[in-house]
Amino acid sequence: MSMLADLIGTAAMVAAPVFTTDLWTVAAAAFLGGIGGILWTVNARTPSQRLVHPGMLGRYNAAARLFSWGAMPLAAGLVGLLAQWLGMHAAFTLLADAAAPAA
Repeated sequence: MSMLADLIGTAAMVAAPVFTTDLWTVAAAAFLGGIGGILWTVNARTPSQRLVHPGMLGRYNAAARLFSWGAMPLAAGLVGLLAQWLGMHAAFTLLADAAAPAA
């Protein structure tokens, strides 16, 4: 249930700048989205710690972090280009549309 709440929170976090420019509203959405990310990480890592052999857990975590954390700068660069080409409002709208079906 908390992972579903994170998906909804992530969609709300990227949708907030589409609907308002109020700093406190966008900051609150980002804060709640960040808390949801913590819930996601805890709930996603717990099964892997039970399923992966203890001798392979370090390698598994390293590979998982490579793909999850390694994708962030690539995505940030792509979104930056998107915002440069289409404008920030369009970039946030596309991100909100992309995040909403997951929720």
